[in-house]
Amino acid sequence: MTESWTLLAGDRTRCTPPLWQQREPVHDDHHRLYFPRRGRAWFEAGEQRIELEPGTIAFLPGHRSVRFGCHESFELDWLHFRAEPLARDLRLGRCPATEWPESEWSCLRPIVTRIRPAIRGEDPVSARRLRALIELLVAGVEPTESDPGPDLEPLAPAIALMDARFTESPSLAEVAAAAAMSPSHFHRRFKAAFGLTPHAYMARQRLRLARRWLHESEAPIGAIAEAAGFGDPYYFSRAFRRAYGVPPREARRQGWRPLP
Repeated sequence: MTESWTLLAGDRTRCTPPLWQQREPVHDDHHRLYFPRRGRAWFEAGEQRIELEPGTIAFLPGHRSVRFGCHESFELDWLHFRAEPLARDLRLGRCPATEWPESEWSCLRPIVTRIRPAIRGEDPVSARRLRALIELLVAGVEPTESDPGPDLEPLAPAIALMDARFTESPSLAEVAAAAAMSPSHFHRRFKAAFGLTPHAYMARQRLRLARRWLHESEAPIGAIAEAAGFGDPYYFSRAFRRAYGVPPREARRQGWRPLP
């Protein structure tokens, strides 16, 4: 398979302390590039903590426990991405979080301002330039052999299946079969690596998809719930509130965006 980069989400977002925080560690499966513009925030990837401030660019690897929050109102350009093939993506997840002075990359600022239209498919040229930017920034970042993290390679086929079909809620047996493991063995390995069960992993993906659609579309909440894989809109509302602290209708009223 040809190596490439998949752009998942991105925008310019203003974050506030109550809404942009993750105090309990969760495992993220995507990588991030942050371009802070105003204010201060922090991000922890595994045991590593980075203070996010204007004048820097931050690469934050996925496939590990993350926590984050902002000290004050915080504005940034952000990009979520993955590498292809999956083995390359998992290897990138073993790299340390890294910061660079933005002054060294000032020529790239016009590209960063085009993240949103590139993600929305409105500007293919900017999308190609963003992929080139990712390649340039992470080219010199090497995996940390002293802290390799969990071995995700045996789980890779199952992770790919869940990422592709989480709205369908495939059974544990079906997911485990993709990794050539028994359901109990896969469940144990996956929870040890990600800190949550396969079921919870897919539920989190569905909630994030629904949150994005609440912001990007005017579809009824019930239709969004169904499209995201929640058969019962009342269950969706309860799950959304447990995850984000407000019901879907209130999140839409407040203009919530996808989490940076």
